[in-house]
Amino acid sequence: MGATDATIVKDGGLTSFALLRGAARNAAIELAEPNAGLGNRAALDIIGHEHGFALERIIEARFDEPLNGNAVDAFNHILDQGLAEPLRNASKRSRDKVLATYHTEYTSAIREGQGSHSIQFVKYSSR
Repeated sequence: MGATDATIVKDGGLTSFALLRGAARNAAIELAEPNAGLGNRAALDIIGHEHGFALERIIEARFDEPLNGNAVDAFNHILDQGLAEPLRNASKRSRDKVLATYHTEYTSAIREGQGSHSIQFVKYSSR
């Protein structure tokens, strides 16, 4: 019997990206959550089934991950990874507005000691 394991970031599980989605939302730019819907067993079961696997177990963990202290670098990193195309395609004025809000929120999160990943370790077996 074959098996496969997956590590999946939970919906809303990355602090820096969640802050960016909020800043963009304030500028009327909606950014998709790449892991939307993966926070529940039914969705993970469907994904496994589509690929010929049965879901065996899910272990959730949260890891503190201090933000790196540079909001501009974090902002550009997210854009460079292609996770915020609506923002990349927005006007420079809109991007600058989002960056200003993001910078404020990111700096505040650092002061408050925020920053984490919420991860799901998922085990599938062959059906």
